[in-house]
Amino acid sequence: MPDEDAPSHATWSPAIRREIADLDDGAIVAGHSVGAMILINALTEQPPECVLEAIVLIAAPFVGEGGWPSDEVELPKDLGARLPQWTLQSRMAFR
Repeated sequence: MPDEDAPSHATWSPAIRREIADLDDGAIVAGHSVGAMILINALTEQPPECVLEAIVLIAAPFVGEGGWPSDEVELPKDLGARLPQWTLQSRMAFR
């Protein structure tokens, strides 16, 4: 990731989207800490064209009132509705 010592949405989100654009169906994406928060924001801003097998968030901070302050990112209140729904649906289809 660019500027790993100073993660920011402005530099990391475009890098994440470029990487996701190269993924094939069935890929699993994961983010840790600030990277998890930026990953989930990037996915809601511009859903990937591929079908993801899973989205894994590890120790993602809560951003917003009462949580971690951020001048760069404000997660939408309808975050869950904006996430790619086909990840869950495709998983359920195999059961």
